[in-house]
Amino acid sequence: MKNKIQKLIACCTLAATGLTAQAQGLENVIVEEYYTITQADADHYNNEVGGTYPMQAGMKVYRIFVDMAANYRFLTVFGDAPAVGSTHNPNILDISTTATFWNDDNFGDFVPTQTRRLDEGTAFDSYITISRTGTSGGAAGCGSNLEQLGIPRAFDTNGNLTMCDVFTGFQSGDNDGNIPGSVPSITTNLSGAMDFEAFTGSSSSFTVVDDAWATLPSGMGVDPEGRNLMMIAQLTTTGELSFHINVAISAPGGAIESYVWSEVVREGQQVSPLMTYPVPTPPLDCEGVPGGTAQPGTPCDDGQASTGNDLWTEDCQCVGQIIDCLDIPGGTALPGTACNDNDPTTENDTWNAECGCMGTPTWDCPALEANIGDACDDQ
Repeated sequence: MKNKIQKLIACCTLAATGLTAQAQGLENVIVEEYYTITQADADHYNNEVGGTYPMQAGMKVYRIFVDMAANYRFLTVFGDAPAVGSTHNPNILDISTTATFWNDDNFGDFVPTQTRRLDEGTAFDSYITISRTGTSGGAAGCGSNLEQLGIPRAFDTNGNLTMCDVFTGFQSGDNDGNIPGSVPSITTNLSGAMDFEAFTGSSSSFTVVDDAWATLPSGMGVDPEGRNLMMIAQLTTTGELSFHINVAISAPGGAIESYVWSEVVREGQQVSPLMTYPVPTPPLDCEGVPGGTAQPGTPCDDGQASTGNDLWTEDCQCVGQIIDCLDIPGGTALPGTACNDNDPTTENDTWNAECGCMGTPTWDCPALEANIGDACDDQ
């Protein structure tokens, strides 16, 4: 099994057959705010269950889902390795919080524990996964002892089958975001490069370098409505969640699409902003629109009839060029400059303030200061 997964990782990070820049298999990465711990929830866990890490009111439980196009299969979540012959590695995976991740250490480690323990607080544990939120086994108690798979709570139509009524947000009429099902076991930590302190102890960051988690065989989403969503992690923290991840999926024909968060370092990869959370906000353009087209050097309208070729400057000022007397924006035919009025009886032609080309009459008799056509005496 280990060798098969290692080969799969290699395929995902090397050339991908048939992959193009227009690949459409990755549709979204969804971060669901699954639940917010109340004071009553914290009191119940701390007083009735207990654990090394007390539960705190206000902690948020997040679930991460990869949304794929129809009939695509999910392959891996991976932290990249440097390209051959290089030490540069821009696509290291990290999942982080500004505080620490909360972990329930009673019944599990870094993967979901038995479903029958969810109502004892493990429903809020931090872990990585491929779909699974609870394993089967043991006595069902008031909930379920069947294997459970994670879907967004909004898509869950079978109510609360796992959480009993001990937590305020999971009463009998509430959806628990879990559905009965079965997936292959997750395979992780192939090269020893994963440190699970963040999901077993008290830590603020989970980092993966040259490693991955996956299942064999690969699968599609488990939502009964047919949405091709694959849950890859659950994180609980009082802090702000952020991550940089890389994923690989396969098209119906078998072509592999490998999405990375930072930069392409090997053939077959493509950068996607969906691999970063929070998703980077595009910079505002010159009209205040995020990612808009009003960029420096592009056309604009300065509202002045006397200018043309208006463009945004580097400091986002809309500036046009003066339209000259020949209707040329930025032209040189400006008032006070030379022109030609095509009148042979004038000279020193110049453009006046009204853009009329005017010359001064030439003198036929300089001594008398007489103009051509004036009366004279030929003696």
